[in-house]
Amino acid sequence: MAVWDKGRKICPKATTNREDGTNMKGNQPTTFVELVQLCKKFDCRISDFALTMGAEMSGKSKDLLFEEMRILLKTDKLAVEYGLSTSDLTRGSLAGMNAKLLASDQHYRLLGPLGHRAICIALAIVEENARGKHPIVTCPTCGAAGVLPAIIIALGEDKSLHISEEAQVMSMFTARSVQGIIASVSSVSGAKHGCQAEIGSAAAMAAAACVELLGGTSEMCAHAVALVIKSLEGLVCDPVAGYVEIPCIKRNAFGAVTALASASMALAGIQSFIPVDEVLVSMKQIGEDMDEKYKETSKGGLAITKTAIRYEAEQKKAQPFKAKQH
Repeated sequence: MAVWDKGRKICPKATTNREDGTNMKGNQPTTFVELVQLCKKFDCRISDFALTMGAEMSGKSKDLLFEEMRILLKTDKLAVEYGLSTSDLTRGSLAGMNAKLLASDQHYRLLGPLGHRAICIALAIVEENARGKHPIVTCPTCGAAGVLPAIIIALGEDKSLHISEEAQVMSMFTARSVQGIIASVSSVSGAKHGCQAEIGSAAAMAAAACVELLGGTSEMCAHAVALVIKSLEGLVCDPVAGYVEIPCIKRNAFGAVTALASASMALAGIQSFIPVDEVLVSMKQIGEDMDEKYKETSKGGLAITKTAIRYEAEQKKAQPFKAKQH
């Protein structure tokens, strides 16, 4: 039996009407306190609640929503294959070789097999995004798209965990719920609240998905989210020359590591002293206080270092009409 299936109930099969005559309409949570309480009320995982809620709100069947999510997971898995099989440079020529280089290293796998594989996947997906040759899934944005699939795919590939594709797909619904609450309180946009809103949100989504995949409770998922955001608060968005490459690509790898660390602590029973909903309010306040030059403008931070300025000048001279990434 998969770790994901141990000792947990799946939400009622009915997409609208429950056996007790109630449904989930009107129960859309806007805080983690509400989400955890609703999961306890309906005796289900976050993913089960999210899938059932999605069916009731959209009018689509749960089978259809599941299949749509499965296709997204397949899209990312294909992006990983492409990303790990090539060293072609990205559009800004700032990356492209990192994922394959790291995957081929046999000597310094300091994070262990799971952690090493996760950061390889994270790099592969965002390098593929920066090449622009194959589709990737925005989760929550293109610039932070490697973190969530890195964790879900790496866990699924670990044969000792016996995690099924169904479980992987369901964990993406957990991540979607996390994204929704973060967006409702703060933001998942680097242009609005800096990179804490992109890599921070992506790592929080991944941590919650990881906790659920390994049998954790909804409350543990909430603590994992809090632990991530506290660790990445204040992270600025300072892309070199406007490309979603430096420092964005490597930050995805660090986001994946943060997600694994936070999930490990939450699964062990470690809790965040500051409740997750208060952490998100803090994140919002920091984002609002952050200077605009640290919000995807390429006017601050790493983007105005000597090396970055020199690179941008060279790019403009060589290709004055080349469009930047978005």
